[in-house]
Amino acid sequence: HKNVLAQRRGCTMSETNQPRKASRLKMGLYSIAILGAASMAFSSLSGEDGLSGQAIGEQATPSADTNGAWELVAENEGFVTKRMAVEGSPIMAFRGETVVDVPLSKILTVFLDAERRKDWVDRFDSTQDVEVVSDLDRVYWIRFELPFPLSDRDYLLRATGDIDPDNRVFVANIRSVSHPNRGEDDCCVRAEAFRTYYRFQALPGENKTKIEVEVHTDPKGMLPGWLVNMVQEDWPQKTLLSLAREAGKEDVPSHKKFVSWEAK
Repeated sequence: HKNVLAQRRGCTMSETNQPRKASRLKMGLYSIAILGAASMAFSSLSGEDGLSGQAIGEQATPSADTNGAWELVAENEGFVTKRMAVEGSPIMAFRGETVVDVPLSKILTVFLDAERRKDWVDRFDSTQDVEVVSDLDRVYWIRFELPFPLSDRDYLLRATGDIDPDNRVFVANIRSVSHPNRGEDDCCVRAEAFRTYYRFQALPGENKTKIEVEVHTDPKGMLPGWLVNMVQEDWPQKTLLSLAREAGKEDVPSHKKFVSWEAK
């Protein structure tokens, strides 16, 4: 009788632990899905009052793959999520857009600072610059710590930024690259970001920012495409709102180079 009772208790405990294990695994899969969208690693922008970078004008408008079409996934409290099949890849591209009640200057204080990545990027472990081409162009390595039984992931990324003062728009493009100074590491599975795109636009006089993001990234490893797609569907909303939440904190200063964009 005691043995049977012990077996039942063991079964009950195992069953009780299943939701916890599933939850940890789901969080790990979500973490993998968002890794290619990590923030840029720019430590500064040249000029105390001026702005540097390529003026992009109308090129600030998001450009989707012309061979595909965005399909609406959800509209939730002002946040629009879309997805698009990408030819030759089992991984879908995802897009999100919203307007947040946080001024652009505070959003970019967080987004452009690699030291703040740990405050809003899930599972962030470490990062290192590999090559700094300019204020708005650099190659960096980034690692993410994932829960057992998942292996850690790392990326080698090139981040470039474009500034459009006339339209009060900042655009960031991030994609995977190779570099002779940083090969693959035994610590991790090397994931690939085909394209990650952020567009931030100040809404003058409103202390609000319009944010748009597109991402197409493959965490590699043994994860099937359908599972990655399922998890990534929530990525745009969770990631952008996490960024806005961090930027909206009182102790986050305004970025001096973008404050003027918020005036009427």
